[in-house]
Amino acid sequence: MDVSVIIPAYNVERYLSVALKSVIGQRFQGTYEILVSDDVSKDSTPAIIAFFQSHYPETVKSFSHSNNIGASSSYLFLVGQAKGKYLAFLDSDDFWVSTDKLQLQFDFLESHPDVGMVCSNALFVDCEGKFGQNSLGKEGMVSFHEMISGHSDVFCSSVMMRTELFETMKEECKWEVENKCLFDTAWAFWFSYYGKLYRMEQILSSYRVLDNSDCHSTDSQKQFELAKRYYAMKTHFLLTHDVPIEEKMEVLLNEYDYNFRNAFFQGEQKVRKTRTFKMGSLLKIFKI
Repeated sequence: MDVSVIIPAYNVERYLSVALKSVIGQRFQGTYEILVSDDVSKDSTPAIIAFFQSHYPETVKSFSHSNNIGASSSYLFLVGQAKGKYLAFLDSDDFWVSTDKLQLQFDFLESHPDVGMVCSNALFVDCEGKFGQNSLGKEGMVSFHEMISGHSDVFCSSVMMRTELFETMKEECKWEVENKCLFDTAWAFWFSYYGKLYRMEQILSSYRVLDNSDCHSTDSQKQFELAKRYYAMKTHFLLTHDVPIEEKMEVLLNEYDYNFRNAFFQGEQKVRKTRTFKMGSLLKIFKI
């Protein structure tokens, strides 16, 4: 098997058919399988999966869970079932905008054995399916500094990677995996750190911007929790990998400044302006 396409699904009856059709419509000359799981959805997601599995039994392999396990665990479960040399990922509310997505990335990885993961730019789409702007990442190898500094995006649905390297990454990023951190961010840190991440300039995938998602919510508590997760991921990766102290300090101070500018409570802002608070925060980090 050349490629395993990984699609975890939960309450996505509005988008799932479009996602699956964008995979089935690929003009791929190799062999591929679609692994899709339902995480105890409360809408018609299971019925949609069953429909595609019955119409494409040789390609679509469906799974379901008895308890809701979350997106990260669903990804890990499906990868454990994969038989492909490469893994391609598709969030169930996204879709591939190019019918050559699999072929282009498969050919690239086959001809570049030093690259472990390839991604592409994406087309932003809202909940109604209206197209917005495109991401503008430049073609070429993506540096670790670019990723850890937070100046670039790797869109999960645009990714293809070597299966054996996923297993290596999963072991080395065990903390991120166990703490259900954002998977695509963990991948980007790890692959760019080892110089194995390449970005294609083409737009091969969509990226759905949903108002109620964790990444785009206007709810202050969700914003706060997301900021904490990013900060924890960056801090943990920097502390557990060989990165020059100057770069560690630069990234952490910039991240601190970002969180300060986006503090949610005026009382917190006043406290954070004090020198004692700033020094105390840094000492706590490097005490580890």
